[in-house]
Amino acid sequence: MTDQDMLSAIQQARQETGWHTPSLLVDFVLAKIDPDTDDDHAEHLRAQANRVLLEAERLWGAR
Repeated sequence: MTDQDMLSAIQQARQETGWHTPSLLVDFVLAKIDPDTDDDHAEHLRAQANRVLLEAERLWGAR
């Protein structure tokens, strides 16, 4: 998954849920991507999602 794909998934999750809490958004996105992913891959996706979310907020401000 590219960073752009992850950002799109996070933005879609924010629109679907109305949530703005980063940890909830990341959990929601990861559950939608693949709820049965193995622990190592899930940890990689979680790190990517957190990094992408923090970078987006740094560039555009918290939304």
